[in-house]
Amino acid sequence: MMIHYLMLTSLIAGAALPARAENAAPSSSSDSGSGGALEARDFTYAVDACGEKERWSLTSVVSEDHAARIRSFFDGKTTAIYAYGDGAFIEKTGLNAEGKVLGQYLNARGLYTATLYHPAREGFDFIASQPPTKASLGIQLAALACLNKISEKFPSIPVSPGVVANLAPLQQLAKSVLWEGESQALVWNAAQFVVRGLIGDEKPQVEIDKLFSILEGSGPYLSFPRGLLRAQKREFASAITDLESLVAIGEKKLPPSIAAHMDEIYLTLGRATELSGDHEKGIQYLRKVDKDSNYTVRALTELAWNYLMRDDYPNAIGVAVNLQKAGFSRTFSPESLIIMAMTFNEICQYPSSFRSIRFFYRNYRDSHQWLTDWYARRIKKEADNPELYVLLTQYAKRGKSSVPSQVVSEWARSTVFVSHQDEMNLLVDEKAAFAKFKKRQYDEAKDIWKKANDISKELRERIAKAKGHKLEEKEKLQIRAQLAEAKRLREYYQIFSRAVLRIREQEKRLAELAPARVRYLVEGINRDLASRNVRMLGRIRELIENAYLVQVEIYNGASEDIVWRNAHPDYKDFLGKLKGESQAASQETSWNWGPVKEVSDGTGEVWEDELDTLRATLQDNCSNRDKYVALTLREAQRKQAEEEKVRRKAAEQKAIDDAKNPGLPPPPAQEIR
Repeated sequence: MMIHYLMLTSLIAGAALPARAENAAPSSSSDSGSGGALEARDFTYAVDACGEKERWSLTSVVSEDHAARIRSFFDGKTTAIYAYGDGAFIEKTGLNAEGKVLGQYLNARGLYTATLYHPAREGFDFIASQPPTKASLGIQLAALACLNKISEKFPSIPVSPGVVANLAPLQQLAKSVLWEGESQALVWNAAQFVVRGLIGDEKPQVEIDKLFSILEGSGPYLSFPRGLLRAQKREFASAITDLESLVAIGEKKLPPSIAAHMDEIYLTLGRATELSGDHEKGIQYLRKVDKDSNYTVRALTELAWNYLMRDDYPNAIGVAVNLQKAGFSRTFSPESLIIMAMTFNEICQYPSSFRSIRFFYRNYRDSHQWLTDWYARRIKKEADNPELYVLLTQYAKRGKSSVPSQVVSEWARSTVFVSHQDEMNLLVDEKAAFAKFKKRQYDEAKDIWKKANDISKELRERIAKAKGHKLEEKEKLQIRAQLAEAKRLREYYQIFSRAVLRIREQEKRLAELAPARVRYLVEGINRDLASRNVRMLGRIRELIENAYLVQVEIYNGASEDIVWRNAHPDYKDFLGKLKGESQAASQETSWNWGPVKEVSDGTGEVWEDELDTLRATLQDNCSNRDKYVALTLREAQRKQAEEEKVRRKAAEQKAIDDAKNPGLPPPPAQEIR
């Protein structure tokens, strides 16, 4: 049992307990040693909230005991368990509203450190959604920073409408108190997270404009979402201006939350500049997309189109071949084969162009059939239409599926699937994290109980020895200090025990909400995968029509080519000579990967340059025919000139001979029959 405090107090009656200096002012630098000194202010605020170097500047209204508990956690001297308990203790015993809000923050911060992000988000969300005051502003901005970090880790975890509605009041108050550096970036960062979600969900422009008003003057925080929105609306000129301003700043100087999306920025810029007619700039941006990015397939497809539009046929073929090799062969990139067909047709390589189309039909026949059947069942709302998320997870677990690999690979690249699956995995991990947290919490509670009992036992022994004689002043002070510590531990144990009950309630609430949350996430994945199916089916059908038109051109061009080749039988030898010269030039700077087996008859080679991209050294038969005609004409002219030269020389010689023998009669004229 805990010691009976009334009995102990009566034994040392008449002596005042030592003051705890409840209102003693802590150091303005928070004395944490984890960073440089912070400027003293008349309100509490944090730097790098929820980061590795988090540190706090605390005002004098925060008690010395509370400040010590806060410093102890951020110095790494206590665990997340104690931070959770200390937060509850500070919230309960805080002297004012500021102290109570700080306790709520520390409580949520302990959950964040324990990777219990859903309950931590609830705590931060509650703090950040309250009406801001000067006393609570710094703590609310810290909570907002933590919400931003959770959004970076798990984009599918939403920011509540309460926080969104509170962004403008927070900004307004912060402008008059703490509107500088990190503080303004916290509000801007939260606003750009939310507005990007609204843009992705195609919410009304009115909702988006409200957040754009908060982002005015924020530089990259406004340029990024506004550039994406303008590109979505096909306002390419203004979209390019916004996104190029981010590229000009540089990835290293951009806010981390935006720098993480550089591949998306480059891809959007590449498409916008391509559709604006600037293919050279489009190529420059598309080549910057990281090869390990989720956007690689789309970037390569756009890159091939740009090369084709610039009449850069070797690079167009090279990039298209890239998408048929190794792992790319299982991705959804039907445009690459049509690009190859169109490119071969442009250079009068009609057999290779036809093979490209045939390969397209053969390679995407299964995908087209599966998507067509799925779409028909969807239109009829048949009950046996399989859930797409289930099919995708089956493929992820077993490595094989009844769904064609091109379709499944397109599903797997879905950012909705990735983010929603991450959150579902988190819900599973949090179940284990709760069990671990409760176990450690129970152990910590036992430790507090043991410390209190040890002090109680020592006090009883000292009191027993003190019976019968007067205590010295030094002994009285020691007993008073032990008694104060015992009271503090008793109070802390009671609050810590309530924190144990609170974590159980949070675990129970999350367990109750998790099934509905998982259903919501799965439904979101299914909607996104279904929209991808519709786009894939529409794209294949559109490419089938394009392939038909290319085939018509192939037949027309090939017919003329056959007639022309028959009229010029030595043209084949001429092509062989050009091929040898082209290969010799490529071997000086490139590595030869051999013929394009999928589509070529062996007349073309594929090469890899120093930038690790593929290009082809295929013969342009259209221009080669012109070269052949020009060379043939020059050769005929050369022969004619030589014959004329011989005739002139013979005439000159005859004139010389006639001059030497003037008496000889002229030869008789031949009769023309």
